[in-house]
Amino acid sequence: MSPRPDLLTQKEAATYMRVSLRWLEIHRRDGPVPTKLGGKVYYLKADLDGYIEGQRQWRDHGPVDSTNVAPVAARPGVSAATNGAPASTSPAESRISDSARQIANELSHKLGENGPTQKTG
Repeated sequence: MSPRPDLLTQKEAATYMRVSLRWLEIHRRDGPVPTKLGGKVYYLKADLDGYIEGQRQWRDHGPVDSTNVAPVAARPGVSAATNGAPASTSPAESRISDSARQIANELSHKLGENGPTQKTG
């Protein structure tokens, strides 16, 4: 039986993500989701891809929502038929997208109720 090609060792995962092995160890709790088998740590490629995608969405501009992204038709590689989502998403990508959407909705709801807060002189 051959090993699963989508199950990577820590070293393979670090190479795949272009980060150091130490970075993966440091971010084991807040980084990509590890899988333990037989006392060894592995990573699923889908989880690594989902983590990378989640980092891209948050970089520089905060969470992706309808107020800070181009319309679906204007973004290359995205289909309007899937409402802006890539044609296929992994479970990890779905979890990250759902979490980002929930956070954005909560922030939007709070700002809508209270309005922007500013210190007054």
